[in-house]
Amino acid sequence: MPGKPALQHLHWLPVKARIEFKIATLMHTIHHRGLAYLSNTVQFNTAESARRQLHSSTSNTAFVVRTRTQFGKRAFSVCGPSIWNQILPHIRKLHSAPAFRNALKTHLLLQLSTL
Repeated sequence: MPGKPALQHLHWLPVKARIEFKIATLMHTIHHRGLAYLSNTVQFNTAESARRQLHSSTSNTAFVVRTRTQFGKRAFSVCGPSIWNQILPHIRKLHSAPAFRNALKTHLLLQLSTL
């Protein structure tokens, strides 16, 4: 990828990783602050939900809606939870927004360096 060393030196994320960063940040906001207009599209597995007997109820994961088409995977209700579930559990549990963004960006940069 041309320009990759420059991006790493500046601590910038490539476009795909930046989109994942923005979606994950929005999911963090929904999970911890409960934005009313978006919280209806995403369902989290919590101890209070009907899925409390599952192991996933303690891991802060989100329920991913099934879709049959590639176009359906682009919907926020599908891509948001799938990106959220790919984040490491200790990062998902961070309550502070700046700490979450910092840890997430570091995680994404480390993923890029291993490619």
